[in-house]
Amino acid sequence: MKEWAPLAHLRVVDFTRLLPGDYATLLLAAMGADVIKIEDVTTGDGVRSLPPFARGFSLGHEVLNRGKRSAQFDLKADADRELVLALIGACDVVVESFRPGVLDRLGLSDAALAVVNPQLVHVSLTAYGTGDLARMAGHDLNAQALAGLVSQYPVSEGELLPPALQVADLMAGQQVALAVVAAVEARSRTGAGRRIEISMVDAAYSMLGLAGIQSAAALLGGGPEPAPRQMLSGALACYAIYECSDGRQVALGALEPQFFANFCTAIGQPEWASLQFDQERQLELKAAIAAVVATRPQQHWVEVCTPADTCLSPVRTVAEALAAGAETGVVAAAALDGEVTIPVVRPVPWSTDGRDASRAPGLGADTEAVRTASAAGHWPVRGD
Repeated sequence: MKEWAPLAHLRVVDFTRLLPGDYATLLLAAMGADVIKIEDVTTGDGVRSLPPFARGFSLGHEVLNRGKRSAQFDLKADADRELVLALIGACDVVVESFRPGVLDRLGLSDAALAVVNPQLVHVSLTAYGTGDLARMAGHDLNAQALAGLVSQYPVSEGELLPPALQVADLMAGQQVALAVVAAVEARSRTGAGRRIEISMVDAAYSMLGLAGIQSAAALLGGGPEPAPRQMLSGALACYAIYECSDGRQVALGALEPQFFANFCTAIGQPEWASLQFDQERQLELKAAIAAVVATRPQQHWVEVCTPADTCLSPVRTVAEALAAGAETGVVAAAALDGEVTIPVVRPVPWSTDGRDASRAPGLGADTEAVRTASAAGHWPVRGD
Protein backbone atom coordinates (compact mmCIF):
# COMPACT_ATOMS: atom_id res chain seq x y z
CA MET A 1 0.00 0.00 0.00
CA LYS A 2 1.33 3.42 -0.92
CA GLU A 3 1.91 5.56 2.14
CA TRP A 4 -0.61 8.33 2.71
CA ALA A 5 0.71 11.27 4.72
CA PRO A 6 -1.95 13.99 4.49
CA LEU A 7 0.08 16.50 6.52
CA ALA A 8 3.46 15.87 4.88
CA HIS A 9 3.53 19.51 3.74
CA LEU A 10 3.15 20.80 7.30
CA ARG A 11 6.12 22.18 9.26
CA VAL A 12 5.53 22.39 13.01
CA VAL A 13 7.59 24.05 15.74
CA ASP A 14 6.70 22.30 18.99
CA PHE A 15 7.31 23.97 22.36
CA THR A 16 5.03 21.62 24.30
CA ARG A 17 5.87 19.41 27.25
CA LEU A 18 4.42 16.28 28.84
CA LEU A 19 1.37 14.28 27.81
CA PRO A 20 -1.21 16.71 26.36
CA GLY A 21 1.17 18.64 24.12
CA ASP A 22 3.34 15.66 23.23
CA TYR A 23 0.23 13.69 22.27
CA ALA A 24 -1.03 16.57 20.11
CA THR A 25 2.15 16.75 18.07
CA LEU A 26 2.40 12.95 17.99
CA LEU A 27 -0.94 12.95 16.17
CA LEU A 28 0.36 15.54 13.72
CA ALA A 29 3.60 13.61 13.16
CA ALA A 30 1.62 10.41 12.63
CA MET A 31 -0.19 12.14 9.77
CA GLY A 32 3.10 13.13 8.19
CA ALA A 33 3.84 16.57 9.65
CA ASP A 34 7.50 17.48 10.18
CA VAL A 35 7.63 18.27 13.90
CA ILE A 36 10.68 19.87 15.51
CA LYS A 37 10.61 19.87 19.31
CA ILE A 38 12.33 22.90 20.82
CA GLU A 39 13.79 21.71 24.12
CA ASP A 40 15.75 23.59 26.77
CA VAL A 41 19.49 23.20 27.06
CA THR A 42 19.34 21.25 30.36
CA THR A 43 16.79 18.48 30.83
CA GLY A 44 14.53 18.94 27.82
CA ASP A 45 10.93 17.71 27.85
CA GLY A 46 10.05 16.56 31.37
CA VAL A 47 8.59 13.33 30.02
CA ARG A 48 12.15 12.17 29.34
CA SER A 49 12.72 11.77 33.09
CA LEU A 50 9.44 10.07 33.95
CA PRO A 51 9.14 6.31 34.61
CA PRO A 52 8.71 3.59 33.55
CA PHE A 53 12.16 3.05 32.08
CA ALA A 54 13.53 0.23 29.93
CA ARG A 55 17.23 -0.09 29.09
CA GLY A 56 17.69 3.47 30.32
CA PHE A 57 15.00 4.92 28.06
CA SER A 58 11.81 6.58 29.29
CA LEU A 59 9.01 4.62 27.66
CA GLY A 60 6.75 7.68 27.92
CA HIS A 61 9.18 9.65 25.80
CA GLU A 62 9.60 6.78 23.36
CA VAL A 63 5.85 6.46 22.88
CA LEU A 64 4.91 10.16 22.76
CA ASN A 65 7.77 11.68 20.78
CA ARG A 66 8.54 9.17 18.05
CA GLY A 67 8.61 10.54 14.55
CA LYS A 68 9.72 14.02 15.70
CA ARG A 69 13.01 15.90 15.73
CA SER A 70 14.66 17.52 18.76
CA ALA A 71 16.69 20.72 18.91
CA GLN A 72 17.95 22.49 22.02
CA PHE A 73 17.81 26.26 22.40
CA ASP A 74 18.16 28.69 25.29
CA LEU A 75 15.16 30.94 24.76
CA LYS A 76 16.53 33.45 27.28
CA ALA A 77 19.63 34.01 25.15
CA ASP A 78 19.33 36.64 22.40
CA ALA A 79 21.24 34.63 19.79
CA ASP A 80 19.18 31.49 20.32
CA ARG A 81 15.94 33.44 20.38
CA GLU A 82 16.78 34.98 16.99
CA LEU A 83 17.42 31.52 15.56
CA VAL A 84 14.11 30.29 16.91
CA LEU A 85 12.32 33.28 15.39
CA ALA A 86 13.95 32.48 12.06
CA LEU A 87 12.74 28.88 12.36
CA ILE A 88 9.22 30.08 13.12
CA GLY A 89 9.41 32.32 10.08
CA ALA A 90 9.92 29.22 7.94
CA CYS A 91 7.25 27.03 9.57
CA ASP A 92 3.49 26.68 9.24
CA VAL A 93 2.44 25.99 12.81
CA VAL A 94 3.60 26.72 16.35
CA VAL A 95 2.20 24.61 19.18
CA GLU A 96 3.12 25.54 22.76
CA SER A 97 2.02 24.84 26.30
CA PHE A 98 3.56 27.71 28.24
CA ARG A 99 1.60 29.43 30.98
CA PRO A 100 0.03 32.73 29.85
CA GLY A 101 2.59 35.52 29.67
CA VAL A 102 5.69 33.33 29.36
CA LEU A 103 6.14 33.82 25.62
CA ASP A 104 5.85 37.58 26.05
CA ARG A 105 8.64 37.54 28.63
CA LEU A 106 10.80 35.46 26.31
CA GLY A 107 10.42 37.94 23.46
CA LEU A 108 8.16 35.60 21.49
CA SER A 109 4.94 37.58 21.79
CA ASP A 110 2.11 37.41 19.27
CA ALA A 111 3.40 40.63 17.75
CA ALA A 112 6.93 39.28 17.40
CA LEU A 113 5.68 36.07 15.78
CA ALA A 114 3.43 38.02 13.41
CA VAL A 115 6.43 40.03 12.18
CA VAL A 116 8.37 36.93 11.13
CA ASN A 117 5.34 34.92 9.94
CA PRO A 118 2.05 36.77 9.26
CA GLN A 119 0.35 33.52 8.16
CA LEU A 120 1.36 31.54 11.24
CA VAL A 121 -1.08 29.13 12.88
CA HIS A 122 -0.33 29.40 16.60
CA VAL A 123 -2.10 27.01 18.98
CA SER A 124 -1.63 27.61 22.69
CA LEU A 125 -2.47 24.88 25.20
CA THR A 126 -2.96 25.86 28.85
CA ALA A 127 -4.39 24.20 31.92
CA TYR A 128 -7.15 26.69 32.71
CA GLY A 129 -7.42 29.23 29.90
CA THR A 130 -8.33 32.71 31.08
CA GLY A 131 -9.66 33.76 34.48
CA ASP A 132 -8.39 33.63 38.04
CA LEU A 133 -6.57 30.31 37.57
CA ALA A 134 -4.91 31.23 34.27
CA ARG A 135 -1.36 31.41 35.62
CA MET A 136 -1.65 28.48 38.02
CA ALA A 137 -0.14 25.04 37.48
CA GLY A 138 -2.49 22.16 36.76
CA HIS A 139 -2.64 18.61 35.50
CA ASP A 140 -5.17 16.09 34.23
CA LEU A 141 -6.78 15.44 37.63
CA ASN A 142 -7.35 19.16 38.19
CA ALA A 143 -8.96 19.59 34.78
CA GLN A 144 -11.23 16.57 35.25
CA ALA A 145 -12.24 17.82 38.70
CA LEU A 146 -13.14 21.32 37.48
CA ALA A 147 -15.06 19.98 34.48
CA GLY A 148 -17.21 17.74 36.69
CA LEU A 149 -15.80 14.46 35.43
CA VAL A 150 -14.30 13.25 38.71
CA SER A 151 -17.65 13.58 40.47
CA GLN A 152 -19.10 11.07 38.01
CA TYR A 153 -16.66 8.25 38.70
CA PRO A 154 -17.74 5.30 40.85
CA VAL A 155 -16.99 5.26 44.55
CA SER A 156 -14.90 2.36 45.85
CA GLU A 157 -15.51 1.48 49.51
CA GLY A 158 -16.59 5.03 50.23
CA GLU A 159 -13.57 6.59 48.50
CA LEU A 160 -13.71 8.54 45.25
CA LEU A 161 -10.58 7.32 43.47
CA PRO A 162 -8.56 9.36 40.96
CA PRO A 163 -9.22 8.18 37.39
CA ALA A 164 -6.60 5.83 36.01
CA LEU A 165 -6.85 7.21 32.46
CA GLN A 166 -5.74 10.78 31.76
CA VAL A 167 -8.70 11.63 29.57
CA ALA A 168 -8.38 15.41 29.96
CA ASP A 169 -4.77 15.30 28.79
CA LEU A 170 -5.62 13.09 25.84
CA MET A 171 -8.71 15.04 24.84
CA ALA A 172 -6.77 18.32 25.06
CA GLY A 173 -4.14 16.84 22.76
CA GLN A 174 -6.79 15.77 20.29
CA GLN A 175 -8.37 19.23 20.37
CA VAL A 176 -5.00 20.85 19.65
CA ALA A 177 -4.37 18.57 16.67
CA LEU A 178 -7.91 19.19 15.40
CA ALA A 179 -7.43 22.95 15.78
CA VAL A 180 -4.20 22.80 13.76
CA VAL A 181 -5.82 20.89 10.92
CA ALA A 182 -8.85 23.22 10.89
CA ALA A 183 -6.76 26.40 10.98
CA VAL A 184 -4.41 25.22 8.23
CA GLU A 185 -7.37 24.28 6.04
CA ALA A 186 -8.96 27.70 6.62
CA ARG A 187 -5.66 29.41 5.81
CA SER A 188 -5.53 27.58 2.49
CA ARG A 189 -8.74 29.42 1.55
CA THR A 190 -8.25 32.81 3.23
CA GLY A 191 -4.47 33.16 3.41
CA ALA A 192 -4.80 34.28 7.05
CA GLY A 193 -3.06 32.75 10.03
CA ARG A 194 -4.78 32.29 13.36
CA ARG A 195 -4.11 32.19 17.10
CA ILE A 196 -6.14 29.53 18.94
CA GLU A 197 -6.20 29.03 22.69
CA ILE A 198 -7.24 25.66 24.13
CA SER A 199 -7.49 24.80 27.81
CA MET A 200 -7.43 21.35 29.35
CA VAL A 201 -10.51 22.20 31.40
CA ASP A 202 -12.50 23.16 28.30
CA ALA A 203 -11.34 19.98 26.56
CA ALA A 204 -12.46 17.95 29.59
CA TYR A 205 -15.94 19.46 29.35
CA SER A 206 -16.34 17.77 25.97
CA MET A 207 -16.09 14.43 27.80
CA LEU A 208 -19.06 15.02 30.10
CA GLY A 209 -21.37 13.14 27.76
CA LEU A 210 -24.36 11.51 29.39
CA ALA A 211 -23.44 12.82 32.84
CA GLY A 212 -23.74 16.35 31.50
CA ILE A 213 -27.10 15.58 29.90
CA GLN A 214 -28.45 14.16 33.14
CA SER A 215 -27.20 17.13 35.14
CA ALA A 216 -28.73 19.52 32.63
CA ALA A 217 -32.05 17.72 33.04
CA ALA A 218 -31.77 18.19 36.79
CA LEU A 219 -31.22 21.93 36.36
CA LEU A 220 -34.33 22.12 34.21
CA GLY A 221 -36.49 20.67 36.95
CA GLY A 222 -36.01 16.97 36.44
CA GLY A 223 -34.96 16.31 40.03
CA PRO A 224 -31.68 16.45 41.93
CA GLU A 225 -28.34 16.02 40.21
CA PRO A 226 -27.56 12.31 39.93
CA ALA A 227 -25.15 10.68 42.34
CA PRO A 228 -21.70 9.71 41.03
CA ARG A 229 -22.78 6.15 40.23
CA GLN A 230 -24.51 6.81 36.93
CA MET A 231 -26.32 4.34 34.70
CA LEU A 232 -23.12 3.87 32.67
CA SER A 233 -20.88 3.34 35.67
CA GLY A 234 -22.53 0.50 37.52
CA ALA A 235 -26.16 1.39 38.16
CA LEU A 236 -27.55 -0.78 35.37
CA ALA A 237 -27.13 -4.54 35.36
CA CYS A 238 -27.15 -4.61 31.56
CA TYR A 239 -24.06 -2.38 31.43
CA ALA A 240 -21.58 -3.81 33.88
CA ILE A 241 -18.53 -5.99 34.41
CA TYR A 242 -18.93 -9.53 35.72
CA GLU A 243 -16.42 -12.02 37.08
CA CYS A 244 -16.19 -15.53 35.68
CA SER A 245 -15.29 -18.78 37.39
CA ASP A 246 -11.63 -18.49 36.36
CA GLY A 247 -11.22 -15.04 37.89
CA ARG A 248 -11.36 -13.30 34.50
CA GLN A 249 -14.05 -10.77 33.66
CA VAL A 250 -16.50 -10.04 30.87
CA ALA A 251 -17.92 -6.64 29.99
CA LEU A 252 -21.62 -6.51 29.20
CA GLY A 253 -22.68 -3.43 27.22
CA ALA A 254 -26.23 -4.47 26.29
CA LEU A 255 -27.97 -1.10 26.58
CA GLU A 256 -30.50 -1.65 23.79
CA PRO A 257 -33.37 -3.96 24.76
CA GLN A 258 -32.77 -6.37 21.87
CA PHE A 259 -29.17 -6.97 22.91
CA PHE A 260 -30.05 -7.51 26.56
CA ALA A 261 -32.85 -9.88 25.54
CA ASN A 262 -30.34 -11.81 23.44
CA PHE A 263 -27.98 -11.98 26.41
CA CYS A 264 -30.65 -13.20 28.80
CA THR A 265 -31.66 -15.91 26.34
CA ALA A 266 -28.03 -16.93 25.79
CA ILE A 267 -27.46 -17.49 29.51
CA GLY A 268 -30.72 -19.38 29.88
CA GLN A 269 -32.76 -16.69 31.64
CA PRO A 270 -34.97 -15.03 28.97
CA GLU A 271 -37.45 -13.78 31.59
CA TRP A 272 -34.86 -11.35 33.01
CA ALA A 273 -35.08 -9.16 29.89
CA SER A 274 -38.22 -7.45 31.21
CA LEU A 275 -36.25 -6.16 34.24
CA GLN A 276 -33.66 -4.28 32.20
CA PHE A 277 -34.66 -0.76 33.26
CA ASP A 278 -36.60 -1.55 36.45
CA GLN A 279 -34.73 0.80 38.79
CA GLU A 280 -36.00 -0.88 41.96
CA ARG A 281 -34.68 -4.29 40.92
CA GLN A 282 -31.23 -3.45 39.49
CA LEU A 283 -29.28 -4.71 42.49
CA GLU A 284 -31.28 -7.94 42.45
CA LEU A 285 -30.81 -8.36 38.70
CA LYS A 286 -27.11 -7.61 38.86
CA ALA A 287 -26.59 -10.18 41.61
CA ALA A 288 -28.53 -12.79 39.66
CA ILE A 289 -26.48 -12.23 36.50
CA ALA A 290 -23.26 -12.30 38.52
CA ALA A 291 -24.22 -15.65 40.02
CA VAL A 292 -24.78 -17.18 36.58
CA VAL A 293 -21.63 -15.73 35.01
CA ALA A 294 -19.55 -16.96 37.96
CA THR A 295 -20.36 -20.59 37.09
CA ARG A 296 -18.29 -20.69 33.87
CA PRO A 297 -14.89 -19.40 32.68
CA GLN A 298 -14.48 -16.31 30.51
CA GLN A 299 -13.97 -18.21 27.27
CA HIS A 300 -17.23 -20.08 27.74
CA TRP A 301 -19.26 -16.87 27.89
CA VAL A 302 -17.39 -15.43 24.90
CA GLU A 303 -18.22 -18.51 22.85
CA VAL A 304 -21.86 -18.54 23.98
CA CYS A 305 -22.63 -14.83 23.77
CA THR A 306 -20.64 -13.57 20.78
CA PRO A 307 -22.66 -15.37 18.10
CA ALA A 308 -25.88 -14.41 19.92
CA ASP A 309 -25.25 -10.66 19.32
CA THR A 310 -25.23 -9.67 22.98
CA CYS A 311 -22.65 -6.86 23.27
CA LEU A 312 -20.52 -8.99 25.59
CA SER A 313 -16.73 -8.84 25.39
CA PRO A 314 -13.86 -10.39 27.32
CA VAL A 315 -11.93 -7.96 29.54
CA ARG A 316 -8.44 -8.22 28.09
CA THR A 317 -5.27 -7.47 29.97
CA VAL A 318 -3.07 -4.79 28.42
CA ALA A 319 -0.70 -7.50 27.18
CA GLU A 320 -3.58 -9.36 25.53
CA ALA A 321 -4.90 -6.15 23.98
CA LEU A 322 -1.47 -5.29 22.55
CA ALA A 323 -1.11 -8.78 21.09
CA ALA A 324 -4.54 -8.56 19.48
CA GLY A 325 -3.76 -5.05 18.20
CA ALA A 326 -0.58 -6.31 16.57
CA GLU A 327 -2.65 -8.79 14.59
CA THR A 328 -5.01 -6.07 13.31
CA GLY A 329 -2.24 -3.55 12.71
CA VAL A 330 -3.23 -0.91 15.25
CA VAL A 331 -0.15 -1.80 17.31
CA ALA A 332 3.32 -1.52 15.78
CA ALA A 333 6.76 -2.54 17.01
CA ALA A 334 9.12 0.37 17.66
CA ALA A 335 12.88 -0.15 17.95
CA LEU A 336 14.24 0.64 21.39
CA ASP A 337 17.83 -0.59 21.55
CA GLY A 338 19.47 -2.79 18.97
CA GLU A 339 17.01 -5.54 18.12
CA VAL A 340 14.83 -4.82 21.16
CA THR A 341 11.40 -3.43 20.30
CA ILE A 342 8.43 -2.18 22.28
CA PRO A 343 4.78 -2.28 21.21
CA VAL A 344 3.35 1.16 20.39
CA VAL A 345 -0.24 2.01 19.53
CA ARG A 346 -0.55 3.81 16.22
CA PRO A 347 -1.90 7.25 17.24
CA VAL A 348 -3.79 7.69 13.96
CA PRO A 349 -4.80 4.16 12.97
CA TRP A 350 -6.27 5.16 9.61
CA SER A 351 -3.14 7.03 8.45
CA THR A 352 -0.47 5.16 6.49
CA ASP A 353 2.43 7.55 6.94
CA GLY A 354 4.71 4.68 7.89
CA ARG A 355 6.51 6.42 10.76
CA ASP A 356 4.50 4.91 13.61
CA ALA A 357 7.38 2.64 14.57
CA SER A 358 10.13 5.28 14.32
CA ARG A 359 12.31 6.13 17.32
CA ALA A 360 11.80 9.13 19.54
CA PRO A 361 14.69 11.59 19.15
CA GLY A 362 17.57 11.83 21.56
CA LEU A 363 17.71 15.12 23.43
CA GLY A 364 19.06 17.71 21.00
CA ALA A 365 19.80 15.12 18.31
CA ASP A 366 18.91 17.57 15.54
CA THR A 367 20.22 20.76 17.12
CA GLU A 368 23.12 21.33 14.73
CA ALA A 369 21.03 20.81 11.60
CA VAL A 370 18.23 23.02 12.88
CA ARG A 371 20.58 25.80 13.98
CA THR A 372 22.41 25.78 10.65
CA ALA A 373 19.20 25.92 8.61
CA SER A 374 17.66 28.61 10.83
CA ALA A 375 20.74 30.77 10.53
CA ALA A 376 20.39 30.50 6.76
CA GLY A 377 16.70 31.44 7.00
CA HIS A 378 15.13 28.21 5.85
CA TRP A 379 13.50 25.09 7.25
CA PRO A 380 15.86 22.16 7.89
CA VAL A 381 15.36 19.29 5.46
CA ARG A 382 13.98 16.16 7.08
CA GLY A 383 16.15 13.09 6.76
CA ASP A 384 13.35 10.64 6.00
